[in-house]
Order: sequence, then C-alpha cells, then structure tokens
Amino acid sequence: MSSSSTAMADLSSSSTASASDSHHLQHTKTGEAHHTDLTISNSSGQDVVLGFSAMTVQEETVRHQESTDRGTVPLSVGRETVIRRQRRWNQIDSGWAWVIMAAVAALSALWNDGYAFSLNILFPVFLDRFREGDSNTAWIGATFTGVMLLSGPLNGYLINRFGARIVCVVGVVIAAGGIVAGAFAQTLTGFILTMSLLTGYGFGCVNESNLFIMVVWFRERRSLAMGLMNLFSALGQFFLPNLIPHLLELYAWQGCFLIVGGIIFQGVFFGLLLKPAPEAEHAKRRFDIRILKNWHYDVMLLSNFCYHIGFFPVMMYIQSRAEQFTAKKEAAFLKNVIGFADLGGRLLGTILLHFSGRFRMNKIILTAIVEAFGAVAILTSIWAKSYETQIMFCVAYGLVWGYNYPALGIVLAEVVPMEKLAVACGFFTFAFGLAGFTGGPLSGFVADSSGKNYVTIFLVQGALVGGAATCMFVTGLAHLRARTASKQLLLISEDSQLRRSD
Repeated sequence: MSSSSTAMADLSSSSTASASDSHHLQHTKTGEAHHTDLTISNSSGQDVVLGFSAMTVQEETVRHQESTDRGTVPLSVGRETVIRRQRRWNQIDSGWAWVIMAAVAALSALWNDGYAFSLNILFPVFLDRFREGDSNTAWIGATFTGVMLLSGPLNGYLINRFGARIVCVVGVVIAAGGIVAGAFAQTLTGFILTMSLLTGYGFGCVNESNLFIMVVWFRERRSLAMGLMNLFSALGQFFLPNLIPHLLELYAWQGCFLIVGGIIFQGVFFGLLLKPAPEAEHAKRRFDIRILKNWHYDVMLLSNFCYHIGFFPVMMYIQSRAEQFTAKKEAAFLKNVIGFADLGGRLLGTILLHFSGRFRMNKIILTAIVEAFGAVAILTSIWAKSYETQIMFCVAYGLVWGYNYPALGIVLAEVVPMEKLAVACGFFTFAFGLAGFTGGPLSGFVADSSGKNYVTIFLVQGALVGGAATCMFVTGLAHLRARTASKQLLLISEDSQLRRSD
C-alpha cells in the first residue's frame, strides 16, 4: 500500500466505528495516479461521495498533523507518537534551523553569487591569457553556468541517497579543486575542463543542497527564512567581484586563483553545519521521477522555463536600447538601478510571502501576479522613450527579479510532497539551466531576424514572461482547489470522530 493510501486508511479507521455515520474508502488506480472516493452514509441513509487526489489528501493530512502536533492530538495516532512528533517539529523553524539559514546565506554569498558575478570581471583576463577570441572564451562562463544548473537531477538523486550535508561538502571540495587546477591550465580547453566543468558541477551540488535544506528545515517561517537568506546572499555580489581585481594586481593570475580557491574551500565549514532536518531523516531515499506525472508540478516547470527564457535575456538589451535616448554613461547606470531594485525586490518578497497567510493569499497565485507585473513592465517599456521612463522600467524589472529569488523555492515546496522534494528541486534547476542555454541564442535570433528592432525583442520576451505568469496562475488555482477539498475531507473526519466520542 502506498503512503497516500495509508494516510487515507488512517482517516478511515478513525471514524468507521460509529453506528450512525459510516465511512467507506475506495481506491482506483490509473497508471501511477491514485484517486480516492469517500462515501459518507448518514443516519437518514443518504450517501454522499467525495473524490480526492490521494497525493493531495496525503499532503494536506501531513500539513494538518504538523499543526496539530504543536497542540492537540492528530487523528489515529497514540500519545507516544505525538510526543515524538512534538520533539521533532519543535526543532523546525527554530534553534538550529537559523544556523542552517546563516550557513546557506554564507555559501550563497561568498561562493555562488560572489564567484558567479566575478566571471564578468575575469572575462578580459581570460581573453588576455588564452588569446582565443571572444566567442571561444565565452565558453568558460557558458560551460560553468550550464553544468551548474543542468546537473540538477543528478544532484537531486545524490541528495536523496547521501543527504544534503555530504553533497554540499563534496561540492565545495570539487569547486575549490577546479579553481586551483585552473590556475595551472595552459590552454583554454584545459581551463574549461577544470574551472568551468569541475567548479560548475561543485557549485551545482552546493546550490541544490542549499535549496533542499532550507525547505525542509523551515515550514511556518519558510518565507521569512528564504527571504532573509537571499537578502544576505546578495552581499556576495559586492565581496569577491571587488576583491578579485586587487588580488590580480598583487599576485597575478596564478596567485589570484590559488587564493580564491582557498576562500572557496572554507565553505566546507559551512557545509558541515547542514545537518539533516528531523523530518528529512524519515523521508523516502529513492530517486522517484514519477514526480513528473504530477501535472501541477509539470505546469510549474513550464512556468519556470518560460520565465527564465523570457526574463533574463532582457538584461542584455537594456543599456543598448537606452543609448538611443540618453548618453552612454547614463545608460550604463541603469544596471545599478536594477541592482538596487533587486535588493528591494528580495525584501518585498520576504515581507509579502511571509505575511501572505494572514491575508489568506495563496503564495503561488501571488507569485503569478508578480510575474504578470513583470510581463506588463517589459511589454509597455517599448513606449519608454526618455531616461526617466527607462529608470521606471528598470525599477520594476529589478523588483520582479529580486522577488523571485526567494519565491520560486517557496512555491515549489507548496506543490511537491516532502519525500519527492530533492528530485523536484533537481528538475526545477534543470529547467532553469535549459532556459539559460537557450534564452540567449533565442533572443539573439529575434534580434538578428528583426534587424535589432527593440520593439520586437521586448514584445517577444514580454510574451514569454506572460506565458510563465499564466502557467503559474493555473497551478495556483489548481493547488488552491485541491487544498480546499482536502480540508473539507479533514473537517468531515474530525466531525465524525467527535460524534463517535459523544
């Protein structure tokens, strides 16, 4: 019997003893999807049949038991089970969870965000050292980013098998080793194989571990924790990118990379802090790709892909478009406007997502609304013909960019059951990486085909972001409907238990 069926059976066994109210559960299976019918026979002999998705009911039952573990006794469990659960759940959202958040913020700031942003500064250095031209040298960054993101499914399997702490620590060692080895590379190919391939994969392990460990260690305060973590990690964009030019000046090429490799290696300390969460210790340890048969998740994957393929390539054309209306120096400043707005978006996302529950706002629908706002901003920017209106667009663009940093991981956890979270994170990251590989060439094709007509470019990119918002909105509505139905089932079961006790 599947865990979904077991959860439903527990609800049934807790309420079938009543003489006047009887519950009957019937399961039908089509492929891998389970459906459950709950038949309620009341004292008048009338039958009411309610149908539910087994996965959704299981997820809502777990959520219900999580809240009741903090207070009243959940359905069909004994006192000792409740005490054990209380001890486990008391650790979630408090205590060591905040140590986890600090460690993840440090890893993201100094290792992932910091080093990734440093590649732009290092590009001229790569050109001077290898003298292979712009197009060939660009493969350093492309390979690094692609391997880091496309390795998501593999890293998800490894996290399921060995845990986030081991995968993170090993990833840090691989990343640091790749940077140190790259210091001794004599050819562009050798540098790509060491720095890009090894370091990219190592950072992929760290990224995947960070996302997974944050989601499992936080529940009620997940939005707050994810937001704060992303706020602090943004500081990494200012640390290594400003340190590396000084290291190059003082210690030249090899010395700079040896020192940076040593800094990256310090991440082992933070990785060792990522101990498993109480509930993660009881999660299933298998690579279950049947998560792809959950259509809610599939639509969210499509949304993630469309968003990244449409939103981020816009950044390549903001400055050149603005140069049509203003001086080059002022146009270059627009990237700083986006950077500051990005920080504001992360703060705004933290506040909105954390307090969304108080206003009964579904987090997935909220994210869809923000993405729709981003699509409208991109589409309407074709009428931004002055420097002031360009600044207004960049503020809106940066706010949406910053909001989605904490939001995407949070909404993913809303849709996916805990035991499939590591695998789901892997494919989610893979969709991001695939968009990163294809987004630039696609926007370049549109630019070349239209004679670099900025109206056409921004209309296409805005339409893609609008499609992402639509997919996210559909997922949010479906998820909201499923949760409402599951809560009705739980209320019916609790009412029956109360009648039986009377």
